Amino acid sequence: MNRNVLDTYDIRLLSALQQDDALSLQCLAELVSLSASQCSRRISRLKAKGYIQKQVTLLNPQAVGLDVEAFVTVSLDNHTPDSATHFKEAILK
Repeated sequence: MNRNVLDTYDIRLLSALQQDDALSLQCLAELVSLSASQCSRRISRLKAKGYIQKQVTLLNPQAVGLDVEAFVTVSLDNHTPDSATHFKEAILK
């Protein structure tokens, strides 16, 4: 995507949305010095052109009981379908 297509207002909008996607159109409009309807049209265009891929909610890991995150590397002695099945069964216990 060609970055030159984005103007100052688009960049301000994207920055504000990346910080807090739950902002109302009126709040966004005040932040970027546009009307709410102009913000709405620009956001729709940015989505249609692929600049905004999706909108997500970031959860508080501790609040939802996900206090620990671990990355583990596992090596198996052999890579047969039976050993893979046995391994999957063992970790699901």
